[in-house]
Amino acid sequence: MKKFLTNNLGLKILAVVISFVVWLVVVNYDDPVKTASFSNIPIKIKNADVLREKGKVFEVKNELSSIGVTITAKRTILDSLSAENILAEADVSNLSVMNTVPLQLSTNKNNSLIESIKTDTPVLELLVENLKEISIPITMDVLGEPADGYVVGDVTYATNTVRVSGPESVIDNIQSAMCSISVDERVSDISSSLDINLYDRNYEKVDHENVRKNISTINVSVAILPTKSVPVLYEASGIQADNYVLVGQPQGDIPEVLIAGRQKVLNDINYIRAGYKDVNIDGRTESVTARVDLANYLPDGVRLVTEPGESVIANVSVDIEEYQTKTFEVPFDSFDYQYFPEGYTAHIVDDKGKEDGYVKVKLSGLKSDLEALDLNQILGTVLLTDAIGDMKMRDDFEVTAAVAGTYLPEDISFVEAEKVKVRVRKED
Repeated sequence: MKKFLTNNLGLKILAVVISFVVWLVVVNYDDPVKTASFSNIPIKIKNADVLREKGKVFEVKNELSSIGVTITAKRTILDSLSAENILAEADVSNLSVMNTVPLQLSTNKNNSLIESIKTDTPVLELLVENLKEISIPITMDVLGEPADGYVVGDVTYATNTVRVSGPESVIDNIQSAMCSISVDERVSDISSSLDINLYDRNYEKVDHENVRKNISTINVSVAILPTKSVPVLYEASGIQADNYVLVGQPQGDIPEVLIAGRQKVLNDINYIRAGYKDVNIDGRTESVTARVDLANYLPDGVRLVTEPGESVIANVSVDIEEYQTKTFEVPFDSFDYQYFPEGYTAHIVDDKGKEDGYVKVKLSGLKSDLEALDLNQILGTVLLTDAIGDMKMRDDFEVTAAVAGTYLPEDISFVEAEKVKVRVRKED
């Protein structure tokens, strides 16, 4: 048996080697080793928060997000793979001093049977900069107009600022944080959850993957209020000086205003009282003017509705004049006569019998009215009835009669007048 095994040993070994080679050829012929290329393999970033915890942020240079990969393996292995089975990972915790991270390539299928997996981009280059955080006021962009007869009231939201963090160069260029809501043709209140958008100095929207907000939406309520037009009644406070009076009512150059509020509140408002806080005439002897902010005189829950640039500051004036008592010399011709006998004439005469003199009359009224009084018009009446009475008529006689201010203007009062001498003559 031993001799059988050792006889022709070299030939037997050769036969085994040849058999193996033949087997190997057959196997490789049926399942040869090949190389295949895969494109658009997405790069997965791991441990990105490591840098943020150190006050740094990064972005991938040239915005590289995918790579091409070449795999060498048996044909059957390659045939079982697709781009979805290939993993390209960059672990930021392995960042080098040159701000590069090696790419780790693998597959999630038959990874141990792959002879090689390569890429032309073995490292990922990062742009690293300081992390910056700021707080930005949130502004509300109200779009459109409510229906006719309605206006936008209070716009309320829970918070008015948003904290934003990200690369310093990006954060420094952020100008505003804004939400937009449409009120077009609305007649009722609005409640909505709105996205907070960031804008740079050129009013371009900032949408950066490394910029984070502590809140991304806010709940917003917009009041839509009915309107009503009402007159403004102006008032002054205090009392003018003695012997001075108010001429008419205080006047303002804004006679009416458009107001807005809840319908129930508007129903009870027919006018707005204004001026008494700002216009004081106490002890005044001359006219007063003042500027009055009408917004300070509105009831709770009511607001003024104005066009852009329209003023709600009214110029209010109060005319104050002195009330005087003054003696005037009224021409004889400015009086008529109350009753004198038929067929007779009557004329006031002075002590010398002349008919072109004056009667001293004391009148009261506003200084301006007294100064404007026309003394040459008929102002009074000579009361002849009591003077003549039942006396016996003669052709020519004189009587002393009283005078009344019968035709004085409405704002002037008759105080007293001297008695006059009247010549009564029978007509020829």
